[in-house]
Formats: sequence, structure tokens, C-alpha cells
Amino acid sequence: MLKDCLITAPVLTYPCPEEDYILDTDASNYGIGAVPSQKQNGVERVIGYFNRTLNKAERNYCVTRKELLAVVAAVEHFNYFLYGHWFIIRTDHSALQWLMNFKNIEGQLARWMEKLQLYDFTIVYRPGLRDNASAFPCLVDECAYCLRRENKGDERNNEASEPKQVFRGNVGEVALVEPPEEFEDTGMPYLARVKAAQAQDSEIGLIYKWLHESSIRPDWCVVAPYGKTTKVLWAQWDSLRIREGCLYREWEEVSSKKNRYQLIIAPSLQNEILAQLHGSKTVGHFGIKKTQNRVKERFYWPQCRTSVKHWCESCDLCSSKKGPCKKPKAPLQLYGVGAPMERIAIDIMGPFPMSKHGNKYLLVAMDYFTKWPEAYPLPDQEAKTMAKVLVCEFFCRFGTPLELHSDQGRNFESMLIKEVCELLDIKKTRTTPYHPQSDGMVERHNRTLATQLSMFVNENHSDWDEHIPMVLMAYRTAVHQSTGLTP
Repeated sequence: MLKDCLITAPVLTYPCPEEDYILDTDASNYGIGAVPSQKQNGVERVIGYFNRTLNKAERNYCVTRKELLAVVAAVEHFNYFLYGHWFIIRTDHSALQWLMNFKNIEGQLARWMEKLQLYDFTIVYRPGLRDNASAFPCLVDECAYCLRRENKGDERNNEASEPKQVFRGNVGEVALVEPPEEFEDTGMPYLARVKAAQAQDSEIGLIYKWLHESSIRPDWCVVAPYGKTTKVLWAQWDSLRIREGCLYREWEEVSSKKNRYQLIIAPSLQNEILAQLHGSKTVGHFGIKKTQNRVKERFYWPQCRTSVKHWCESCDLCSSKKGPCKKPKAPLQLYGVGAPMERIAIDIMGPFPMSKHGNKYLLVAMDYFTKWPEAYPLPDQEAKTMAKVLVCEFFCRFGTPLELHSDQGRNFESMLIKEVCELLDIKKTRTTPYHPQSDGMVERHNRTLATQLSMFVNENHSDWDEHIPMVLMAYRTAVHQSTGLTP
């Protein structure tokens, strides 16, 4: 009830172009919001609302950047009110008072400032307790308003693929499509049922009555107290027609230059229309776009596209037969290891600056069970070089593991490494493409190793391979967080 009061008269009023605009903006950790208003007859009246949630990247912005984002987004959203007019921006973030005095800005802030240069405004600081705008998103599960906002992207995509429609007041050539026989009811003809539903509907019935009584569109002050459907149809007054006792909408198809009539359907009959045009044998349970095209050829009601989308997505037969478009992915699972040196992970670090000993790379091997690390400086990362070090330095010292795990580097996936594993009876495994988390242990150790080496190398970084034994000793003798023991 409170939301209905906020979006209807007298709280929400119609803008007056002669009066100055006031734009209140606000930002929180989760969303941004704005409320434009005007002083009309000495009283400040609201003329609109805007808010949206922040995405993952925007939630990491600092406070000033979030507040500036709220200003930029609000000005762009209400461009049709504000462009060409002087207006006031009220904010509870005092730093924005000096917004136009920022110096040496670049990147994203520079692009935002460039957008704001198109407008004539003054920024006024107003404490948060007196702020009109709300930046807190709705936290109610399955909120219908939030669901409509999420569906807008799909509606815009559908609109881009549909032929444009031009509404006209004069009557030209008419291509009237009659309802099919499946809509006939044994108790009452279909058009009679539509006429009765239009007359009985609380919103469509008003438009039907006004249009039947006079061809002159009522003033806005008459329509303002009523609901959204009444206002949408009132805005299309010149395209509405009464034919055979029913209310139609006339539109001109750009491709054929022919006028068509759409029968306006009351909410009580909308589900029946959708069931016949989506689920009957002659239409075949096709998707959203095809169903929308069938509906718009003959019928119309406000938010028709949203109704079609929800109907198709909730169709039980479509869900059971077609299945999801994307195959579900199972989450990563823990991989158990039962003994030391049972499963070994290897990786290549580098290239590093050329050392005094001619090394540029580092072959890292690590045991999954004990977290014991080994690192071997290499002059190159060829498969032959790595195979020799693995066999002579690691396998001959610690024994052959049951499994050898690596990423999908060409050197690790070479025929030479494959033959070494087959000869020593080692199972070779690898990570999934572009998913380093499946080799997270050695990747995390590489970062630690690189950090430690950076603390001891000389200015030219030419002695990094000389510090490896000491750095590894420090790691091996420190308690590991996951095991609670030293390697």
C-alpha cells in the first residue's frame, strides 16, 4: 500500500517545464538511488524515482566514487528532464560540492566528468537525515518489481528483433485478423466475451467508457489517480478504436505499410490467450520470441512481452522436454591423498632475469600430503630439460609418485613426459583449461616463493637462484596452515 501511494497522485506529480528541477542522489554499499522533484505552488513535489543495485565491481568503489556514480547514473536516467535546464543536485556527501574543481583526473572519473559537462547544475550539500533519495535495494524475496527489472534486458533484446510499429490516428488500409476458431466458447462467442471483460475491467473499462462517450482525450488530471494500464492506454489514445463493440489498438506495420488492429485483452482472458498461442497443437510450444510474434499479430495489453516471457518460462511441458540451455557444472571436490609423495604437483615459474649461472626458469615440485616443496633452477623450460631434472633430482631422491599433476603447458603435455610417466608407472593428471584453482596448492606456493626471493636478491636480480635453498628451508620448517605441522 505504501508503494502504491508513492507512485500515484498526489505524492507523484507531473513535471512542469517552467519550474527548476531538484535532483536528490544517494549511494550505499549495495545500491544507488535518486529522486527528482520540483517546487510547484510553493510545495516541493516528487516527479519520479530511480534506483538500482551495484554490481560486484561497483561495490568495491570508495565512498566518493559511489556517490559520484549515483549522480552520473541519475543525470543520465532523467536526461529528458534535465538536459537544457539548470537544476540543483542535492547530496549527503560533502566532497561532491567541489566536484567541478577536481584536478588531474583520468580514467573513469574523467569520462564521468565529461558526461556531466553537458549539463548546467549546482551541487548542494544536504545532511543524510534530510536526504530524500534512497539507495537501499529491496531485500524481499521474489519481489515482483525486482523481477520485472531483471526481465527488462530480455525485453530490450526482443524489441530489437521485432519490426517497428508506428501508431497513427487516421484510418488507412486495414488488415484485420479475426480470432481463430479455437477461441470460440460454447457459452458465448469470443468477441462478446472480450467486450464483457473489457467493460468489467476496472482500468480498461474506463478507457472504453471515455472513448465511447467522446473522441477527445481526457486531461491528465482526470487520468492521474488511476493505475498504470489506464495511463498506458491513455497515452495511445489516438491509436485506439472501437470496432464491433470491442476496444482495439491500431498500428501500422513498417514493412507492409498496412494498418492492423490488435484486440485489447483484459487480465481475465490473458492466460487463455497465452495458453492457446503457446501450448495448442497448431502452435507447437515454441519459444518466447515466436510466441510474442503470434500474440502481437492479433492482441495487445500493457506489459504483454513480460507476460509472454513468464508464461513460456513457467510452462511445465517446455521445462520437462527441452531442459536447460546450459549444461550444469558440478562444483570442485576435495581430492584426498593418503601418504607422503603419493601425489606430486609441478609447475614452471618465470621467466626471471638471467642469473649469473645462466638460469631463467624455476621448476617447482610439491607434495600434496606433507606440503614439502622442491625448486630447481633451469636455463630453459623445454620438455627434455624438465624430464632430466625430474628423474635425476626428484624421482631418484624421493621415489616415484603414484600421480603427477600439472597444468596444460605444452612442455608438461609432451610425448617425452608421457613416456617417462609410462616407464615409471606414474599416472599423469592435468588441470582443466583456464582454471588454475585445480592446481591451487602449487600456485599459492609460487606466490610465496616469489615474494621471499624478492626480499633477498641484489639490485640486478642476478643472484635469485642462489637464495632458493635458504628460502625453501624457511618454508619447510614453518608450520603449514592446512596441516598444522611443518612439512
